[in-house]
Amino acid sequence: MNDKTAVPNLESYYKFHATIYDLTRWSFLYGRKKAINELNCYDMNPVEILEVGCGTGANLIQLAKKFPASTFTGIDLSTEMLDKAAGKKNIQQFKVELIRENYLHFDSPKKYDIILFSYALTMMGKDKSAILEKAIYDLNAGGIITIVDFHSTEYNWFRKWMEFNHVEMEKLIDKNLLSTLKTERLAIKKAYFGLWKYFIYWGRKA
Repeated sequence: MNDKTAVPNLESYYKFHATIYDLTRWSFLYGRKKAINELNCYDMNPVEILEVGCGTGANLIQLAKKFPASTFTGIDLSTEMLDKAAGKKNIQQFKVELIRENYLHFDSPKKYDIILFSYALTMMGKDKSAILEKAIYDLNAGGIITIVDFHSTEYNWFRKWMEFNHVEMEKLIDKNLLSTLKTERLAIKKAYFGLWKYFIYWGRKA
C-alpha cells in the first residue's frame, strides 16, 4: 500500500464494491470459513483477536461466534466497508472495535492471540512484507497468524485481470518472515478447475 497511489485507488475501488461485497465474494473468495473453523484444532482460549483488512466484518462475525468471550479489533482503509460492518447486528452483539487506519501506521495498544489476513495481503503491494512483520510483532507468544489468500495462476490473462483489481497473485508472502513462525499447517487448493489456486496458512509464534 503506497499511501500516495495504492491507498486512494483502493478506497475508490471499495466505494463501489462495499455495496456488493457480501453478495458476490462468496463465489470466489474460497477458504475463509475453513481458515477460521480450523482454529479449533489449536489449544487456544484467545482473549484478543485482530483482523487486518476486515472489510464488511463477515469474518469478524464468524470469529465472534467461535470465540464469543474474546475481544475483537477490525482494521481497514475503507470507510464504506467499515460502515457496512458497523451496521451489522451481529457485529453489535459482540465486543468489536472497528478502526479506519493503515495497519502500518496503527500503534496497537495491546498484543493479539489471533491475527487474521483474509484476501488482504495480496492487495497490499510492496508493503505486505512490512505489514506481516508488524503482525508478527503484534502477536502474543503462542499466538496464531492465519492467512487465506490467492496463491497463483497459470493463465496470464487472469493474472492481468486480477492486477486490474489490485491483486498481485504471483508475489507471494515473504518466506523469510514466515520462517520466524512455526508453520502449523499450509493448504494449497485449486479453484474453478485450476483457473487459480488459493492457500490457507496457520503459523504460531514461539
